[in-house]
Amino acid sequence: MASAGGRGAASLTPSLTRPALALIGPGRAGTVLTRAWQRAGYPLVAVAARGPDSVARAHDLLGGEEPTTPEQAAEQAAVVLLGVADDDIAALTARLLRAGSLHAGQCLVHLSGRYGIGVLHAAQAIGVIPLALHPIMTFTGTSVDLGRLSGTPFGVTAPEQHRPIAETLVVEAGGQPVWIDEQARPAYHAALTVAANHTATLLRASAALLTESGVTDPAALLGPVVRASCDNALARGAPAMTGPVPRGDLTTLTEHLDTLSASPPVLAAYRAVALLTTEHAGDAGLLSPAAAHRIRALLTAPVGSPPADASP
Repeated sequence: MASAGGRGAASLTPSLTRPALALIGPGRAGTVLTRAWQRAGYPLVAVAARGPDSVARAHDLLGGEEPTTPEQAAEQAAVVLLGVADDDIAALTARLLRAGSLHAGQCLVHLSGRYGIGVLHAAQAIGVIPLALHPIMTFTGTSVDLGRLSGTPFGVTAPEQHRPIAETLVVEAGGQPVWIDEQARPAYHAALTVAANHTATLLRASAALLTESGVTDPAALLGPVVRASCDNALARGAPAMTGPVPRGDLTTLTEHLDTLSASPPVLAAYRAVALLTTEHAGDAGLLSPAAAHRIRALLTAPVGSPPADASP
């Protein structure tokens, strides 16, 4: 790949060298990806960090590069990685533009799942190449993550003419690009949040209930069944659904609602997820319309209400 440092363009075409890289905001994901690109031959020329945790993380994983300012970091590199929080991307980009630290031909990369390249529009207007590269995994911010990057899908949004650059960066970090249209980013990110973040929340609630039931090691009980459930759901889809909803078991559902009434937030989550399960089970033909109606009526009625009419 053609080397491009300083004020040069970020040409990512096959060659023996790689363009210079700067990291602004060494969070967990940004630091790990920077290390992966270092290992692929990208020279790290600057790190902009603030806060002791960020500085320590950068030092431990990336080596002895002394922290500098975002403006100075961006000026030195052909590929500028913004490893900051989602809400800070636009403001940081504007700050770099005001300082004259960005120029035509640079790659400006963010790792947010929420945003596409629209958040970098102001930089794109002066000829900067905007890239949204979202690794679909969770990070510890340590070297353990480097092995996990192999084969990891990245949700990628890039201008059509610059897709080869985005693909090269993802592949050289060990990942696989999955192209996401700009207008689809909100739905894409919401989907991942439901599956990953909310699953963690539900597991925590389940573990707390097991602890209240006298189980001393909730993870030992939850681990096998949750892993099997996820594997089956991903492999088979709706036919893999199990539990009282697809079975139409009103007695069990009633007992669950009564038990969970002591914890209103968990009860609300149970109702919401069970209602969604009812819709999916009905669509898949696992529940008759009448059975789905009875379940919906039970889940939306106050706890302790008499059974609803069975007719839809």
